[in-house]
Amino acid sequence: MLSGSVVEHRFTFRNEGDQPLLITDTRASCGCTQVTPSERNVPPGESGEILVVFDSHWFSGMVEKHVEVHTNDPRNQVVTLTIEADVSPVIEVNPRDLDFGVIQMMKTKDTLFNKYIVVKDLIRSGLEVKSVDTNKPFLKAQVEESKEYQIWIKVQLIPGQYRGFFQGLVKITTNSGAYPTLFAIARGEVQD
Repeated sequence: MLSGSVVEHRFTFRNEGDQPLLITDTRASCGCTQVTPSERNVPPGESGEILVVFDSHWFSGMVEKHVEVHTNDPRNQVVTLTIEADVSPVIEVNPRDLDFGVIQMMKTKDTLFNKYIVVKDLIRSGLEVKSVDTNKPFLKAQVEESKEYQIWIKVQLIPGQYRGFFQGLVKITTNSGAYPTLFAIARGEVQD
């Protein structure tokens, strides 16, 4: 499945007991997974369903999610249901962590330091970067080049404006409905 897809699976069950089966609670392992029983009170001999909906928006690779179903059944008070998905990313940001390392100001006071982020449109959907911003005045970012479903973003550190450890955010705004905002981190240290 492609990242950003929402899929659902219905687990069916039958009440084999001689008393009504009460579903007292349901819990998902994270906010990306929703769980809804078809009925909370299932008479003996009747069947029901547990609907599990998984939103793969921020996932890639093999993903496993769990849902707990709490019942009044003394032998199965908690039943764990598992869903698995192989999620393929649609956009890749590489690297997500730009490490400028340690910069010695005395040796490099008039030098600008550049690192690059490559944003790849893995499904060739026509991805465009609308804007690139940072949250630190000594970090500048701009689109450098765009071709063949890849966008190069130059992140520039201006060391004369800051001393010490830093960590800044690079915010990439796109035309993607599923991924309108992407992020990367820029970090390092500027020493005298």
